[in-house]
Amino acid sequence: MTDEITELKRRLARIADTPRQRPQIAIPPLAARGRRKLRARRACAVAGSAVAVGLVVTLAATGLPRIGARSGRPASPPSRPATGTYPNPLVRRAIFGWLPKGYVTATVMEDHQNGQHTFEAMAGLDGGRGGIIDLTDFGAGPEPILGHLSGGRPARPLPATPVNGRPAHWIAQPGDKDGGRLRWQYGPHRWAEISVLGAADDVGTIHRIAKSIMFGAAQPVAFPFRIRGLPDGLTIYRSTAGPGLGRGTGESAGVSFGAGAYSPNNGLEISVNPAGLMKRQLATDPGRRITVGGHRAVDRRTTSGGVARHTLIVLDVNGFDVTVQASGQTLQRLQTTGGVTGLYQRITVLGTAPSRWTTTPFA
Repeated sequence: MTDEITELKRRLARIADTPRQRPQIAIPPLAARGRRKLRARRACAVAGSAVAVGLVVTLAATGLPRIGARSGRPASPPSRPATGTYPNPLVRRAIFGWLPKGYVTATVMEDHQNGQHTFEAMAGLDGGRGGIIDLTDFGAGPEPILGHLSGGRPARPLPATPVNGRPAHWIAQPGDKDGGRLRWQYGPHRWAEISVLGAADDVGTIHRIAKSIMFGAAQPVAFPFRIRGLPDGLTIYRSTAGPGLGRGTGESAGVSFGAGAYSPNNGLEISVNPAGLMKRQLATDPGRRITVGGHRAVDRRTTSGGVARHTLIVLDVNGFDVTVQASGQTLQRLQTTGGVTGLYQRITVLGTAPSRWTTTPFA
C-alpha cells in the first residue's frame, strides 16, 4: 500500500470519528475510488490539485474533439426531460501564501456532504514521500468536534500561540505519530486546520504556514472538460482536481453527484485521468471489452444487494482515460438521457493546455 493511500485511510478514519465534519462514509469503497483518483493525481510533488487540476469524484483531459467523434455518435434518445444547470463545483477559497522549500500544492477538494461545506488543499514534498501538508477550511459554523487520534486516543485541545491574533490550539502537537495538527479560528464562526506529516512537522513551520494562508479567495477552478445534458435535480457532493502526489505529470479531476443522499450505492462519478493509469487495474477487470467512439473501453454492469451499478471506462481518449460510473437512484435518473453511455458521449475534452479549460464545465 502506498504512503498516499495509508494517509488517505488515516484521514478517513479521523473523519469517521468526527461526523460533524464529514458524513459517515464506508472506508473500503471510498479508499478504492480514492486509489484510482489519487494515482491519477500522483504527479507533482504533492497531494491532489484542483480535483481541478486536472481537475472524487476525479478528472484531467486532453484533446479538442468531442469524445466519441471518431466513429459517429449514436442517435440521441427520442425524448429528454429538462436538463440541469450546475455551478462550478470547485472554488478555491483558501490559498497557501507560503510553503517550505520544495513543497508544491497538488490537489484541491470541495465537499458538500451532510450539510457541511469544506474546502481542502494538499501540498507535498517529493511526491508526498518527504512530507504532506493538508489544509482544511471548515467554512461557516461552530468549531467541529475534535474526534480521536490514532489508536482511539481522544483528541483534546492543547495550548497554542494565536494565529494572526486569533484563538488557536493543537489537536496533536508536532512530533506526534499522527503528525502535528493545528486548528484556529480565522474569522467569526470560521475554523481551519493544518495537518502536517514529515519534514515540516515542527511548531515554527506550521505556524508560519498557518499565518500565510489567504482565506476568501473565491477562485473558480478550471476544468479540462465540458459536459452537456446532465439531468436536473442532482446535487454536487464532492469534487477534486490536481496531479496529486507522486511522480506523474498529468492532471486529474473528478466530480461526484447524487439524486438524493449520496453514498457508494447512490451516485454519479465522472473522472478523467492521464491515459495509461487505468491499464494495470483493468487487466483483471471483469467488465466487457467493447469499443466506444473508436476507443477501447470496459463496460461493467453489476447488481448487488438490489443496487444496480454501471461503470464505463474509455481508454486513451485524446491522451486520457475517462470514467463514468452511476449507481442506485442516480443511475435510474440517467436512463432517460441515454444512461451512462449517453452521458459519456456528451463529454467534451478540452485539451491539456490550461488556457483551454473552463470554469463552467456544466454550463
